[in-house]
Amino acid sequence: MRYLFKYLVLVIGLVIGRRINILKHNGVSMLRYPEINWSLVPFPSQKGKVYNADNLATVNRHVFLDCPKFLSAKKVAEGRWGGAARDVSWRLNIILWATGRALENINTEEIFVECGTGKGYMAAAIAEYHDFKSNRPNFYLVDNYSSELINPHGVAIPSPASFAYSGDVNEVKEYFKSYPSIKIIKGQIPEILEQLPDKPIALLHIDLNNAHAEREALNILRGRLISGAIIIFDDYGGHGGQEQAMVHENFAVESGKELANITDWSGDYYLVTQVQKSNLRVLIFSKS
Repeated sequence: MRYLFKYLVLVIGLVIGRRINILKHNGVSMLRYPEINWSLVPFPSQKGKVYNADNLATVNRHVFLDCPKFLSAKKVAEGRWGGAARDVSWRLNIILWATGRALENINTEEIFVECGTGKGYMAAAIAEYHDFKSNRPNFYLVDNYSSELINPHGVAIPSPASFAYSGDVNEVKEYFKSYPSIKIIKGQIPEILEQLPDKPIALLHIDLNNAHAEREALNILRGRLISGAIIIFDDYGGHGGQEQAMVHENFAVESGKELANITDWSGDYYLVTQVQKSNLRVLIFSKS
């Protein structure tokens, strides 16, 4: 079937006078992906090399892929997943940039918080890229550290991305022990958030795959966000994340600012907005 498909594509190209190359979707061939209906969007080669991963295909500039510092951080992060289980390079580039902005004017009292760490892909990249072995703010990685996913109804189900979840908090602690400012907190969100120190938050990364937990985490932590805090919401734009998206949108509305949708990451949207209530800047990024 694969060879017949390639032959048909070649024949179609000859008929219309074009050389056609059918790329994979998230690393999977059309013939193997469990979907019948497809939209094929052409990119002329004169526009440059196509970035095609994590539901995002674009010929826009992606020179970060040539940056040794970025590639080093990506390699470290992928090591937490046991290799390149999924290419999320564009998404990773965005969070590294956002973390850098949060570090620019941080003071010694402010902290970073991640709700939903798993094996620590993003945290490992942040620690490597921004040198958390040196003098950096305390970064709290909060998770139940379970290999199962708790759905919105409170029921444990197998994770669809098992490579990203950790059922061994001691292994996570062992990995991050060389970063003195990174602290591991194990427990169910939102209840476990009471164990966070009562300090202002400069960076908040939320990736809980659970709308109720994300809503409750925001309700608990929103009053501690500093002026200019950066919030990164995972799972906003993709299929299956509609309930979480409503939580994110309601949070933005309650903060008094409309969101600007920019199609540029993970195939759907990430949102960048400046929320003027209390001069709080919020950056909301999507994932599918």
